[in-house]
Amino acid sequence: MNPTPDPYIAEIHAATDERLMRLLDNMNERERLAVLRVRFSRDLLWFGSYTWPDRFYLPYNRAHEWIGSAIGNLPPWKARVQLGMREQCVALEAPRGLAKTMFLKLIILRAITYGDEPYIMWLGGSIEESVKETRHIRSYLESPSESYLAMFGQPTIKGTDKDWIVSLPGKPAVKVSTRGIPRGRVRGSNFNGQRPTLIVGDDIEHPDSVRNPRLRDGLTTYINSDVRNAGPKEGGLLWIQFGTRLSQDSQTARASRDPAYLAARFQSVISWPNASSRWQRCRDLWTDLSDPDRQQTARRYYERHRAEMDEGAEVLDEIAQPLYSLYTLLWSKGWYSFLADYQNDPSDPTRQIFYPHKWKRCRLDGGIITTSTGRRLKLNRCTRPIGLDPRASEQINKNDFAALAVAARDEHGYCYVLNVDMRRDSTTDQLRRLWSFFDRFGPRAAYGFEQNGFQIMMGREFARMRTERREAGRSYRCELKGYTSTENKADRIASLAPRVDNGWIEFDESIPRNVLEQFREFPSATHDDGPDAVERALWLLDGGGAARATIGR
Repeated sequence: MNPTPDPYIAEIHAATDERLMRLLDNMNERERLAVLRVRFSRDLLWFGSYTWPDRFYLPYNRAHEWIGSAIGNLPPWKARVQLGMREQCVALEAPRGLAKTMFLKLIILRAITYGDEPYIMWLGGSIEESVKETRHIRSYLESPSESYLAMFGQPTIKGTDKDWIVSLPGKPAVKVSTRGIPRGRVRGSNFNGQRPTLIVGDDIEHPDSVRNPRLRDGLTTYINSDVRNAGPKEGGLLWIQFGTRLSQDSQTARASRDPAYLAARFQSVISWPNASSRWQRCRDLWTDLSDPDRQQTARRYYERHRAEMDEGAEVLDEIAQPLYSLYTLLWSKGWYSFLADYQNDPSDPTRQIFYPHKWKRCRLDGGIITTSTGRRLKLNRCTRPIGLDPRASEQINKNDFAALAVAARDEHGYCYVLNVDMRRDSTTDQLRRLWSFFDRFGPRAAYGFEQNGFQIMMGREFARMRTERREAGRSYRCELKGYTSTENKADRIASLAPRVDNGWIEFDESIPRNVLEQFREFPSATHDDGPDAVERALWLLDGGGAARATIGR
């Protein structure tokens, strides 16, 4: 039988913030602290703003309020056991940048402070990530805020970064452990015979693994078989996972459909504004690379028409992610990334990403580029790379194509894809094509190729041909550099989409239809050699640094 609740404590928990503040005004310091200690045991959000003010100082949004009510009001472990709760599973999907990880830390901090959970475990994508996050909690406890010290006293901590024990005056010791998914051993873990009572998972699914059905199933099995069975034999385990939906079949998406979970999904943009033409004009100003103050120009336009442009819109967090900043994120990241990162609504990874019929087109006549807006540029005043995506197979009639792409960039930063020559030919013929581009564009252009396992053979053949040209008295000073990419190819190609949509990349009217078809059918096309070569040429324009990934980010 549960004991009769103390009516005074019940009144403290039930009082509105305004009523409680009025009551506190009539109390001395000792009484105020006593009342707040009672209130904070159930009021997670007030606990955060009071004890950790340098982290929880902004207004809370509805996702934070859901955390406060759905998780902050859950009873401690012993009470859950008394209530017959074998387990409680909670899953939150919230946009990036809204402090999901900090709220997991707050949940743990309060559990430690009140001694509610004798054994707490943090699961992350790797042990390094887990240790980094729990080290932050530990660092706070080692040097807490003055308000925390006055209310709860100085914690005592001992142990390693991976496993440590903390105790507060008058409270039982609490064990905190960290594990990395999926290799971290969870089931069977114990602290003086006590199994974990609270396990939290923070962004436990990797963007690369979510593409693989076998890895998705493996993670779900790990959670259901290991994590959810790691709790005490008497029950009461609380399993909480926070993350962003990486696909419609990711772990967080599966949890949202599982009746065992208390789940919620939040989006940065709750409803979109009505003034689409105004927003399009604002985007045109924001993407105008010829304007050195383009971002300020676009912002001023927005401020002039703000009332009209905001009409009909509602966002999750007006302070941390106001409407205008969300639009600039959409323009810079593209729809695919924005839907996944901020709307928790990732698109089907096989859906169309590129729409060639909407692209801005340019034209190269001799040494002059005519842009989509009619500007005329001298090619020799542009930065020019030539990228080769080679093929290893000598079977001319099948397998991949070898693609050569030529690009240029003007003084403002606009890029132009001027030529994509895509064929099935031998290594020697691929290099002959490269030399023909060299004869046309000269040694001032940058020449690069994707190293893919047969670079030694290609390097030897290139050196032989260069020697042959030198002995024949022909221009031969072509510096061909091989590059090895460690990024996912689909991510690299998809990263072009926002720049193309913004009009920052134009395509020559002569680009062959089969290249455009590969873009149109990407990422489910049989071949993507043309898009790959284009991305590598543009990558060389950017200095050959790591390509920015979009898909699954």
